[in-house]
Amino acid sequence: MNQCINWKSEDIETLRFYFLKGLSIKMIARTMARTPGAVNKALSRFHIRTPRCFKEKKAYLPSQTEKRSNSEKDPGMPSSWTSLFTILTWLREQNIIVHETSLDTFYIGSRPFSKMQIVMYANKLRLEQGHEIFLAKDVTW
Repeated sequence: MNQCINWKSEDIETLRFYFLKGLSIKMIARTMARTPGAVNKALSRFHIRTPRCFKEKKAYLPSQTEKRSNSEKDPGMPSSWTSLFTILTWLREQNIIVHETSLDTFYIGSRPFSKMQIVMYANKLRLEQGHEIFLAKDVTW
């Protein structure tokens, strides 16, 4: 049975948009009324995220054909990639105390966060405030 029939081109674009915004797979699944497994599989099937590589991490950058012209650009999408340092600085400007214990672990209060979780946390706050989201170099896919 061909499972791709259920994914229309609009659904794939919506999936791509939400994933690049940094939303979790569970949140995307809830929003799109699909299972997390279906969303996870679609991310790979439609080449929205790069394959996971355990030897080296590379950020996903849109190819020239995927980039939109300025007239088509969605106002909610960021214009450029930023560093994790910039995101941490922004969080601190929001009076959120972030403690860094190692290169890959951060704490907000007593809760540990990975780099990706920090980006997702910041993006959630930015969306609530009506700002565009962050895409972090070497963190966001």
